[in-house]
Amino acid sequence: MAQVTLIRDTAPSLLPMVRTEGQHISPLITQLQVQLGHFDPQDKDNIAAVFELGNALEHAIVERLALDNPDRYFRPGELMRDNLIGTPDLFDLCDDDDTEIKLTYASTKHGPGSKKFFGYETQMKAYCHMAGFTKSKLHVCFVNGNYKWGDPNWGPIWRTWRYEFSQMELEANWKMLLKQAAKQPKQTS
Repeated sequence: MAQVTLIRDTAPSLLPMVRTEGQHISPLITQLQVQLGHFDPQDKDNIAAVFELGNALEHAIVERLALDNPDRYFRPGELMRDNLIGTPDLFDLCDDDDTEIKLTYASTKHGPGSKKFFGYETQMKAYCHMAGFTKSKLHVCFVNGNYKWGDPNWGPIWRTWRYEFSQMELEANWKMLLKQAAKQPKQTS
């Protein structure tokens, strides 16, 4: 029998993110989720693995959509507003919306309005506010579907939702993020 040795038990950094120095939207949302009890920060190894897989999926889908439809999809890169930095996945120039791609191990029983979607929805509202949009599309790959072995909805399931936000929702969300950012220690160079 072959000799087998475990050489790694954490996810590799598949696509390291290069970010401008400053306060980014995603960590602010993560802090809010921890404060609200949406997940346990002690589970950081599992969160990191899901993040890396999600990042790889997002990168592949975004790259393909932008290549196949260059007149429709635009990769905006980093945006800044009120000293907060955000990095939307894509802008759909035909539908005038933000387009976000996500991967989750949550069940398909979770969806829009659930605490499992709080981070996605907060992020989409932030990016819409930054870009001057009121609409966003959310593409979610549910890795384990509904978690019911043998059910046709057990395996990976892809769902897409369109959100239309009011200006009041976008402004309230932005104020919440600015308040969270104000709690952070000031960075010095």
